[in-house]
Amino acid sequence: MNTPKANRKSLIMGFVFTLLLASFFFSIKAINFNLAGIVILVACLVYGGYKGGIASAIALVSADLFYYTDGLRFWHLSLHARKDLLALILSATIIVLMVGHLYRKQEKAMKALETFNDILKQRNNSLKEKSEYDELTGVKNRAAFRTDFTGMMEGMQAVIFFDIDDFKKFNDSYGHDMGDFVVTSVAAELVRVFGRKHCYRYGGDEFIAVMPFHTEIEIQKSINKMQADLLQTTKDGKAISISITAGYCFGFTSSAKDLRGIMHQADLNLYYSKARKKGSGFGSEYYSEDFYTNHECACGQENITI
Repeated sequence: MNTPKANRKSLIMGFVFTLLLASFFFSIKAINFNLAGIVILVACLVYGGYKGGIASAIALVSADLFYYTDGLRFWHLSLHARKDLLALILSATIIVLMVGHLYRKQEKAMKALETFNDILKQRNNSLKEKSEYDELTGVKNRAAFRTDFTGMMEGMQAVIFFDIDDFKKFNDSYGHDMGDFVVTSVAAELVRVFGRKHCYRYGGDEFIAVMPFHTEIEIQKSINKMQADLLQTTKDGKAISISITAGYCFGFTSSAKDLRGIMHQADLNLYYSKARKKGSGFGSEYYSEDFYTNHECACGQENITI
């Protein structure tokens, strides 16, 4: 980035570097002083940029005047010396102008590239949001859950499944607009209670929350609050009781197998809770895959598909 400080540095470095090398070539009485000077100028343009090249050209012409005049005025120089001096000035001017033109084109191209990259980044972010966030509710979807899955395998985790009770009746009795309202209401309450970061729409009327585990009482209080608030839902001034059932499980995770096991038990707990009483919640700690072997539950042993 071209800043005033960087420009000053380029000017100073180009001027000083050229004078030092010019003095060196002058001290050793270089046969072709002008050629050496042009090489210095090009080097300053390459490494110091356009500003460095201008400073180098000024220093080079100043050194050349000293080299050729040695106390004499310009018109007292020999014709050959005058030609050499004018050739150097003309060469330096042409090189600075040409390289300056190239630098300006490069800067223009870089700005265009930066603009293109910004647009591309915005579009990628937009595509990512569309692919990982549910369009209706605005919460993360199942694809996002797959993406976040690896980051969940650390320490004590709690997984809570939620299912909207009798969801079909809302669509059948009141239409799909009402069904959409119910789904968005549940999603909004879920985010309010657990935070957007931890919430996912896992299926049509099924949601999941995954978060670090603290206490089981905390989970139960959060579920109870959600259920109580949703029962008080209104639309256009009319009460709409939305009932949800929850199933949760918590345990230590250090691998994908552990997390899948916790999800599996949370899902089973949800079905057990629905079979027992809709609008309730049931949970347990994760121990092993045969946790429900002797549990009297009508639900089957399903495998969780992420």
